[in-house]
Amino acid sequence: MVYAAVDIAYDALDGDPIDQNGPYRAIIGVSDNLVNGEPRIAFAIVRTGGYAEYGFGGFIYERNGGVTLPIARQAYFEGEYAGVRIYQNRIGLELTTGDIAVDIDFSDFNANDADALLQRKSNDTAALILRAEAAIALGDFLGATRFARAAYYAQTRGVQKFAAARLVALAHSQLKQDSRAQVWLRRARQYAPNAQTARSVAGMRFGFGIDAETRDFVATRFLRSEPRADISIALNMSVEFADWEFYGFCPVLNAQIKRDQSNVDLFDRDYSSLGFDLRSSF
Repeated sequence: MVYAAVDIAYDALDGDPIDQNGPYRAIIGVSDNLVNGEPRIAFAIVRTGGYAEYGFGGFIYERNGGVTLPIARQAYFEGEYAGVRIYQNRIGLELTTGDIAVDIDFSDFNANDADALLQRKSNDTAALILRAEAAIALGDFLGATRFARAAYYAQTRGVQKFAAARLVALAHSQLKQDSRAQVWLRRARQYAPNAQTARSVAGMRFGFGIDAETRDFVATRFLRSEPRADISIALNMSVEFADWEFYGFCPVLNAQIKRDQSNVDLFDRDYSSLGFDLRSSF
């Protein structure tokens, strides 16, 4: 909707006409979608073309229901727009309409963009997350942990705390600080937006290993023609349950399958073991 101010006003006492320094135009837009009975989006723009310079005017914008800006992937928008155009060094005002198409790559914001945002507001959570992502892309993992941790503690909403905690975990992982990475993955799970995402970051930490050993005996009473020779092969597996933390320790399930082969049949054996242990989370 476009509203126009009158070009002539009349004096309230004597009725004389008074030319107004115009034109003034107002553009008002209200969304058809409602949130708790209020329009999701509403805006108003007021401008005048009666001045050679910028003149007087302004705009307001309101969004109800909240929004969380993405920090990765791409977005595309197309639609119509309307606006007001004024000029520099001359008077005049025009109303504009048109079609618009916008491609946004949320993953392509670099460190300079984030730094500019942080200069205006040092605890801007979205800017801190962008800065942490940029640091990871540049290989500055220490810097990434600093910015992502700041984003985590500056925010109380779940989705952005989740994103910040995952970035801290990723940076610690790149620094080979696995225990710290696990701690931050658990924190990310607490603020995951849904159960499926929570399972994807929680999981269990697996460890695998193979041990091989050979042993030769110079003398044995079991063989007279040749020395005894043994070969041992062991397969080891561990599973750390990172979600079950007790006073800084997590339970670990250890399993081993081992085979001993010897040229003396008495020493051939196969055995397996299963047990629990505790491992520090830090």
